[in-house]
Amino acid sequence: MASIHKIADINPTIDNLCVRIRVIRLWTLPSYGNSPLPYSIEMVWLDEDGGKIHASVKKAFVSRFVNLLEEGISYQIRYFGVGLNKGYFKTTHHEYVVNLNQRTDVHRLPESSSIPRYGFKFVSFDTLNAPGYDCTYLVDVVGYLAEIGNEKTLEKDDKSTKYTVIELEIDDG
Repeated sequence: MASIHKIADINPTIDNLCVRIRVIRLWTLPSYGNSPLPYSIEMVWLDEDGGKIHASVKKAFVSRFVNLLEEGISYQIRYFGVGLNKGYFKTTHHEYVVNLNQRTDVHRLPESSSIPRYGFKFVSFDTLNAPGYDCTYLVDVVGYLAEIGNEKTLEKDDKSTKYTVIELEIDDG
């Protein structure tokens, strides 16, 4: 039986990583052509200790995983790649990201799994507005939608990314 690793311990120096996780968020990025398959599958994984990491399935392997992985389901997953967590918007604070590939082995776990269903870590608005706050990480907040702005485009390093600013409010304003 494979040794089970914690998400906190994931790094590129460990061979034959094996984790037991729940997919707490799953979304796809659309293809830029007529392909019916997504460009990639993106996920956030959570383990029983509350560790979180971003996981990705790149275009070459999407057909293998598109009907295998579901949000809210727990899995034992082994034989995957590990890379640096870099970019303008990061879903977790983990130093690394997981990349599923042709060797990756996925087994669904029974629903009685000890892995929590949600991995919320709420951040106050005061923290978000504090000077020096690192806004490259996505955060969990509670509030209500007050306004949706117009779509904007961010130009950086000869790349453009579209985004929409939303305004959230809490009860005390």
